Amino acid sequence: MTIDRSWFPINLLAKESEVFRDMMEIPAPAQAEGLTDENPIRLDGVLHDDFVKLLTILAPPQRFKEPVPTLSFSEWTSVLKLADMWCMDVVKEHALATMNQIPKVDPIDKVVVARKYGVDSWLAPSFDALLRRSQPWDEQDVERLGLSTVLKLVELRDRLQPHSQYGYGFSWEIASARQEIPGSVDFCGTITVELPDFKGKEKLDFKLTDVEETNVEETSREVSQIPRSKKKKRK
Repeated sequence: MTIDRSWFPINLLAKESEVFRDMMEIPAPAQAEGLTDENPIRLDGVLHDDFVKLLTILAPPQRFKEPVPTLSFSEWTSVLKLADMWCMDVVKEHALATMNQIPKVDPIDKVVVARKYGVDSWLAPSFDALLRRSQPWDEQDVERLGLSTVLKLVELRDRLQPHSQYGYGFSWEIASARQEIPGSVDFCGTITVELPDFKGKEKLDFKLTDVEETNVEETSREVSQIPRSKKKKRK
C-alpha cells in the first residue's frame, strides 16, 4: 500500500478496519491492487503525516496500551479522521477518550470536532468555556462556528450579570433579557475609535448649521449681484 510514494503494510489496518479486512478476504483477480509490490493499493487523498499518526497508535507494542502516545489535539484529530473514514470503531473511541482528557484545548476546536463526528457530550462544556473566556470574537471564530451560533453566544454573554450570594460574594447568572444602559452614559468616543466605520477618516469639526449659514450668505450675495432689468415705460 502506498501513500505519497511511501510504502506501508496493510496488515495493521486490516486488524482494526472492516474496510481493509474485507478488501483482503474477498477473492480478487491476479492483477488486482495490493497483491504484489509492483501493483500496490494507492490511497489517494490521504496525507502521509496523518497516516503516520494513525500507525503510531496501531503499531506494536503500543496498540492502545499505556503510556498513551504524546500527540496534540490536532494530531489526534488526524487519527480520528482516518479511523472514522475506515470504520475503525475501537480506534475512534480510543481517540475520542484521549482527546477529551487533553488540557487547555481551544473550545472552538472541540466544537468543530464534536459537530463533525457526532460527539454531543463535548458541545455544552465547550460553549460554556466560550461564554466565560475573556478573549473577544474574531472573523475566524465566525467562520468556524457559524454566524448564527456566534450571535446567540454574544446574546447570552450580553445577558450575563452578577448575582449576589447573600453575603457569600457574587456569582453569575444569565438574565432573561439584555440589560438596558441609561441614556446618560455616552460611548461615542470609544465607538469612533473602535469601530471600522471610522477608520482612516478625517474628523470633520464644523457644524452643519455653519454650512447652512454660509450657503445662505453666499446665495444672498450672488442674488444681489444679478443686474436688474429696466422696466419699459408705457406710452
